[in-house]
This record gives sequence, C-alpha cells and structure tokens, in this order.
Amino acid sequence: MKNTVLSVIVVALCVCVSVSEVYGQKGDNPMIESYAQRLLAGEQYEREQALQSLNVRQFDARQNIANVLEEASRTSRSNTRYMSPLHCAIQAVGLWRVYEAEDGLFSIIDYELERQSVPDGISVGEGFFYPAASALVSLRIEPRKVVDAIIVRAESDRQVKVLTWLLTQRTGTIESSITLIEGIIEAQGTNPNLVKSVEFLKSVERHADLLIDQNSDPGKADGHTR
Repeated sequence: MKNTVLSVIVVALCVCVSVSEVYGQKGDNPMIESYAQRLLAGEQYEREQALQSLNVRQFDARQNIANVLEEASRTSRSNTRYMSPLHCAIQAVGLWRVYEAEDGLFSIIDYELERQSVPDGISVGEGFFYPAASALVSLRIEPRKVVDAIIVRAESDRQVKVLTWLLTQRTGTIESSITLIEGIIEAQGTNPNLVKSVEFLKSVERHADLLIDQNSDPGKADGHTR
C-alpha cells in the first residue's frame, strides 16, 4: 500500500512538472482560473474571448509536451526504468491527450519498461509495460492508422506484435482485428507484416498474450500486482 501511494505521488509530481514547464510562471494559473470564470460572463463576446484564450493555452501546453516527448525520445530512449524521463513524457502525452504526439509515439512503439524497476504493490494493467502503445490507446488512435503503422513502420516481430495488440484495443476484439487486416490485404494485396499480424492474432486467445515476453518474470506480467 505504501509503495502504491508513493507511485501515485510520483506520477502527480511528473504531471505538475509538465504543467509548470508549460505555463512557465506561477502567475499563469490564476490567469487560467480567470479565463474559466469568464466562461460564465453575461456577454457572449466575453465568453467567446475566454474560450479562445483557453484553447490557445491548451494548444501551447500540448505542443510543449510533444516537444518534450521528442527530446526524451532522443536523449533517454535507453533508460527503460519506471518513471524514467521518457516514461514520464509518455504519461504526460496520455494525460493531456496530446494528439500532436501520435507520430512520436509510433516511433517508440516497442519502448518497454524494465519490469524489475516497478515498485512492489503496484497493480499493472494490460499494456502497462509498453507505455507508448498504451498512450495511443488513450488518444483513441484510428485503427486504420495502426494498420498503416504495421505496414510501413514495423521493423521487427516485436514491433508487429505491439502494434497488433494496439489494434485489438482499438477494434475491440481479436476477431474484428483479423477481419480488418484481411480486408485490407484483399483490397491492397499481401504485405509481410500484415501476414505476421494475422498469424499472431490467430495464435493467441487473449489480447495480453501478444505482449508476453517469454523471458520476463511471470509475477510481473500485465494484469498482475507486484
């Protein structure tokens, strides 16, 4: 329980750091609160101006986080520990719904957290150890974009598997993922990565099985509590 609470605090601190970096000055928060209050103004013009100001700040925040993700991908890719700089940046992308970071997330789709680095007592869900893929789930990525990534981006069986898992999260079932891929193969012709993806899908019973690492600690598999 103690470690779980600690992890929540760490996540909160990461988000707070992202917010402070985005807004720069402490005085900005009262300004945002002011804009929010002006949404209730009596004049329509004032409400519209407040909404526009909030939209601009939200866009700036998302763009800043997208830039941080790009930097962390360049400088911290080799650090696969829990709450590493890259892990925190990915978490921020998911929390802030940074759609501008889709391409950056695809580029690190098989970034995998070191299981030994996750504190004991944390309940991990399906896809937890592949945060970039999980963030794309949060962004509600279009299934067709995932299929396109399988075709043109996947350079290893591991990447194909992670992208295939992502596809099942967006289509809802293994069967619907197979149907989508086979339909694209029929329409556009065969593709080695798509063939692999279908083979992987037909070889498992559950989504999570696509992400099982035979060399990993079974006690830290997705869906279990450390």
